[in-house]
Parts: sequence; structure tokens; C-alpha cells
Amino acid sequence: MKKHTMILSLAALMVASMNGHAVDKFFWDASGDHLWGTASNWADTTGTTLLPVPDATDVVKHVKTPDNPLLVNGAAVVKDLLIAHNNETSVSVISNGVLNVAQDLKFGTFGAAKGKFSVDGGEVRVARNIIVGATSTGVSTLEVNSGSLTVTNALWLGNNAASTVENLFSMTGGSYESLANTVIGRNSPGKLEMSGGTLIATNSAFQVGEAGGAGTVNLSGGTIKATVIDIDRGAGGGDVNLLGGTLEVLGGYASAVEMVNAAQMHFEGGALQWKGDRLDSITNFVDGGSITWTNGMTNMLTGAWEYSWTNGESILYADYNDAVPGFSTVWAYNTATIVPPPQLPPDLDGPTTNVFNNLSGDGLYTTSNNWDILTVPTSVDLAKHDSIGGVLTVPSQVQALDMEISHNSTATVSVVTGGSLTVSNTMVLGSAGTTGVGVLSVDGGSVNVVNDLYFGRFGTGRNGICELIDGDITVGNKTYIGGNNAGSTGTLSIVNGTYDNEHETFLVGLTGNGTLNMNGGTLTLDIANSIWNPLRVGTGSGNGTVNLNGGEIFTGGMIVGQAAPDAGVETINLFGGTLQVEGGFGSAVQLQDDAKIHIEGGTFRWKGDRIADVTGFVTNGLVIWSDGMTNMLTESWDTSWTNGTSILYADFGDALGGYTTVWAFDTTSLPAGYDSFALQYNLLEGAEGDDDDDGLSNLGEYAINGNPTNAADTGQTGLSNDGSTFSYVHAKLANDSSVLYQLIDTTDLVNGTPGTNGYVSQVNGPVIDDYLTVTNNYDMTGKNKQFIELEIERQ
Repeated sequence: MKKHTMILSLAALMVASMNGHAVDKFFWDASGDHLWGTASNWADTTGTTLLPVPDATDVVKHVKTPDNPLLVNGAAVVKDLLIAHNNETSVSVISNGVLNVAQDLKFGTFGAAKGKFSVDGGEVRVARNIIVGATSTGVSTLEVNSGSLTVTNALWLGNNAASTVENLFSMTGGSYESLANTVIGRNSPGKLEMSGGTLIATNSAFQVGEAGGAGTVNLSGGTIKATVIDIDRGAGGGDVNLLGGTLEVLGGYASAVEMVNAAQMHFEGGALQWKGDRLDSITNFVDGGSITWTNGMTNMLTGAWEYSWTNGESILYADYNDAVPGFSTVWAYNTATIVPPPQLPPDLDGPTTNVFNNLSGDGLYTTSNNWDILTVPTSVDLAKHDSIGGVLTVPSQVQALDMEISHNSTATVSVVTGGSLTVSNTMVLGSAGTTGVGVLSVDGGSVNVVNDLYFGRFGTGRNGICELIDGDITVGNKTYIGGNNAGSTGTLSIVNGTYDNEHETFLVGLTGNGTLNMNGGTLTLDIANSIWNPLRVGTGSGNGTVNLNGGEIFTGGMIVGQAAPDAGVETINLFGGTLQVEGGFGSAVQLQDDAKIHIEGGTFRWKGDRIADVTGFVTNGLVIWSDGMTNMLTESWDTSWTNGTSILYADFGDALGGYTTVWAFDTTSLPAGYDSFALQYNLLEGAEGDDDDDGLSNLGEYAINGNPTNAADTGQTGLSNDGSTFSYVHAKLANDSSVLYQLIDTTDLVNGTPGTNGYVSQVNGPVIDDYLTVTNNYDMTGKNKQFIELEIERQ
């Protein structure tokens, strides 16, 4: 019976809602906060009668000037939403905003009006249509930067046949999905500019140019997924320019891609993926001139393809099943990037050990007299620099099977601009001599270690050092900084350039101590495999230290310390730069034993909403902070912690869409005292000036809690007299000793002698908002009058 009663109540509620009448509500922002959820922002046509916040029965119209944007930062619902103004007015759905439109979302609904709708971290659902440039001749804009936009019926970009302007749909991130048609250029021109995110139009057609409207798509990044794409079906013009990113057509039949009239699909840096073997259709489009290309990618998607065409400067390729299994793939390749490799000298003596001894004095790898057996090492040889011989310089393309660099007096290999060193197996820095030191210096050149790179290996006292000043280093398997012996050490210092560890392990501090110093450049670990190749710091008995002073580290995850207690100390110091974790799950960052992440001037980013994980690390003392930045990454954040002199902030989505961002802020960098007061009120006339012309100086307003921009507010002062006691009351700064207060008193303004602070008692009230109230009591015995002046000075 109870369940039956609940159903009857719900039905009655639904009927009442269905019988409601739509009301036009105008956003006019009377409160100044620009928020949808503020009731005082809503009025009727006259702008005088306030109305409640809109509900699902209302038609909302935003026709205010551009300096009155409408922001949705919470739950919002409306029947129809119309956006239009001659100077372009805007609505933005920001982080935590969820907007549901029961029918239509329209921009540009009269005259030459313009409207702008942005999705910046929020979620938008439109139950019927989105119409951009509905009935006006102004340029309207739809933006998706982060968050999600879903439309149940159609998106029409450019709708007014009388208009010649080009309405815009811009995507830089986030997702858009239409459950019906998406039309770029319907009746009037429309353009899609897409540099990121995902556009999904898989339930119906993705149309470029329809009903006489011209459509243009410029895809420079991100992915468009469509079941069907029709280009220039309305004979108004249709162009799809694949400058980057991917156009994915899921309809595995010939009519899934329709290019008629003046339709063009132009390839530069992007790719088309069309389901099934559609090579015949692609060939027909190329032969008919509908597919064109220039420039192109600088990398090949596959070494096997079925068809290719050249225009002299670039090549168009068409492949089925190799580049993308089950799909026909089309892309252009820039032949100008093809540089024939210089020819290496042939190996004539088979696998040998070649020891550098620099007898000729030029120090070059390519000089045969510099090697003990008078031949230059090749890809089958072990190259060793473990004797006194100066610096071994790599000036051009050279190879070795293995390379060892170490000497008690330091052995150095320098790869300079134009130099390219490929080690087909393993390179070891610091592996010979009782206190051997091996240095790899990369200053403009390129190093490729196909297998492993070790810093300080085997014996005690050995030290491996790598200095990446500029250029690039690629390691195919493992990077070990800190070696396999308790007495060995390793240091990698990156000033500029790129270090790419492609597959296995990147470890700082194993059995020996390891240090990574970054002052610039980029360190990239194999983020595609995320948790299988995390940044590992101090996972052995040695100390592991990362000092990030500048540059960027990109990794799928991090394991800092060991689960079981060990003697090593593990620390990541973020003094500057960015540490970014691409693994969007809790175990992607593991801080174990006594591991620490110390944040000062750097930024820590972790993909996804990891606020709870970061909070746990802070609570357990695993993330600590001091000092900090002098600028805020965002004014909106989720949680913060203070240690008195600096604040640690954690934010999801605002500082960087899709990531949790953690940074410290140095509160000592903020202006204090009067300087903070002047900044707060934007004062122009200085401490002795009077910005509001009320006769009280700006310093005086600060001292007694006044408002220097409001002549009606001259601070807090007062007088009282009970016959025997005369009291003068004024506000006083509780924590600014640089401001001095002095009372000058007299009983005769003409002939009297002024006194200073002649009160008989003084009472301080409680501190409220940085101020306290001071009551100064004067004895009036034998006096019939008392004059008091408050003087304020600043030290």
C-alpha cells in the first residue's frame, strides 16, 4: 500500500509540472556575480520585476552586453535558452556546472546579434536542437574547451539563409556528441575549428555544407568519429582540411563518405580512417580531384601500403589493415623531411674491443689512430674509454655494440652538434678503476642506447654522470641511475633537450645513490604503458633524489621508496617546472616508507580527479611544502593547507582540464599592511592622498577601518561623556605596528597648551577582522570642556 501511495504522488507531481506555462526570464546580473543560481540576476522584460531562478518550464533570454557573461557553476535547468546581443553576449558552463536544456539552445536570434556559448569544464545536455546563428546576421560561436556537450537531436551551425557571415564551432578539448545530425554550414556559412578533444556523430550524418550553406572543417588535433560524412551536399561549398588529428568514419560502405559538387578533402598533417577496405572509393576521389594534399606528416604510419600518389613535394598514401587493423587509412607524407643518412664505414675486422687512447691528439671518435687497434668501432664492437686520453668527441654519425666510459681521472665522451651515437646494446658510465668516473656529455648531438644505460655500476667509489646540455637521448630499455653497488653513484643533469626512456625502467637510486637534476628540457617515460614503466625513485637501499628546477617530466606513474623499510632516503623536490603523471588511477603514484614529495616553486599534475589521494599524502606527511610560487595558477581550487608562511593548493580541472594540479604559494610575497590596503581598493593618490575627497587621508582610512573609495565611510570613531569621564573611541589596527596613533588634547583651543595621550585609562576591545576598538577615558573633574584630535603617522 505504501509503494502504491508513492506512485500516485509522483504521478500527481508530473501532471502539475506538465500543466505549467513557460515564462520568459531575462538574465540581467543585478548582483554582479554573473551566476545562474543567483535569484536576483533574473527579471522580466522590463528588468524591474525580479523572478526566481529558471526551471524546466522557463524560456531564458540572455541579451545583455558582453561585460555581463552568464556563468553556470552548479545545477541548472531551462526549457529554451536564447543568447543574442549586437556586441556578442556569452554563457559559459564552467567546472561543476551541469546545464540541462529541455528543448532548444539558440545563439543569434535577432538583427545582427551575436551569441557565444562555452563549455569550460562543465556538462551540458540539450534535449532537442542547438542552433548557432539561428535568425540573425551576426557571427555566433560555440566553444567546447573541456567538459562535455551532448545534443539529442541536431546541431545546426549557420541557419539563417539571409546571412553571409561564418558562424564558428571551436573545440580545443573535452567531448561533443550528437545523437542526430551535426551540420557545419546549414543555409549559411559555418566553420569547425578543432585542435583537441573528441567529436562524436555516430548516430546520424556529419554534414559539411547543407541546404546551400558553405561548410568548412579545419581539424588540427583531436578526433572526429562519424558513421557518415557528407560534404557539399547542398552545393554551397564544403571543405574538410585534415591539418592534424584523425577523422574516423565508422560506416564500412561506399556511401559512408559522400563528396559531391565542389567538395574537397585536403590532407596535410591529419589522417582519415575509414572502416573496411574502401581503397577503390579513395582512389576514385583522388582521381576525381576531391582529395588533395600538400606538405604532410614527418612520420610514416606504416611501412606497408597499397596505393600512393605524389605531387612532387609530398606523397599521399592509402593503406588497408596495416596502419589501423580493419580500416582504410589515408595520410600525406612530407618528402622534404627525408634526409638520406650518411654512409658509415664498413666493419672489416669483425667483433672487437676498441680502446680509445687519443694518440693523434684530435680526440675524434672517427679518427682510426685514436683507437688501440687502429680501427673505428662499428655496430658489432665494444668501444671503451677507460684510459688517459682526454675527451672522446662524437662529431658525426657513429655506432658501437656496447660502450664503457670510466677512469680514475674522469673519462668523458662528448656528443656535439651534428654528432649521432648509436649503442646497439648497453652503455655503462663509471665501471672501471677503483674510483672510476665516466661522463657522457650531450651538447647538441643525439644518443640512442637501444638496450640499457647504467650510471655507476659494480665496484664501490664509481660514479656515472650524464649531462644533457642540449640535443636528445633515447634509451630503449632501462635507465639505472645509482648502479648495483652500495658505493656507486649516478647523476643525470638535464639543462635542455629531451630524454626519452621508451620501455622498461627509469630508476633513480638503486643499491647506490642516484640523483636526477632538471633545470630545463623534457624527460618522457613510456606513458603508453603507464604503470609498467613508472618513474622509480629510491626503490633500493641507496638514496634517490629528484631535483626539478625547471623543464617537464612526463610519466605514466611514480613509485617512490620501498614498501618494506630500507636505509635509503627518497625525495622529489619540485623547485620549479612540472611533474606530470598520466596514469589516472590511485596506484599510479605510490609513496612508500619515508618517501617525500617536497613542493616549492614547481607544479605536480596527476591525471583525473585525485584530490582524495593527494589529501591522504598530505595528511600522512608524504607531501610537504615550503616557500612557493608568487603567482596563483587558478583562483578556484578544491582544498588547501597552510604552514604559516605558505599555502599548498590542490585543484581538479580548473588549473588544467582533466588533471589534479598541486602547487605551493608563498604568502610572504603578498603585499602587507597599507600596501595591501591600497591594492585592495586600487588607490591612486598614495598614503597622504584622499581618493574619495572626504577630508580623511587614505592612510587615515586604513588606520581606523574606513573605505577610501566611499566618502560616506570615514572609519570608526566616536565620543561619549557621562559628566565625570569623557571617552574618545576609535578603531586600531591589531597587527600593524608601522601605524602610530596619538591623541592630542586641550581644554582651550586658543590659549591652551596641547597635551599628548592624556587619558587616565585605555581599554582595548576584541580583535575583529584585523581591527580592535580602543576606548580612551579622560577625567573631566573640574573641566567643562575637552578637545581631542587623533593623529596618525606611518613609520
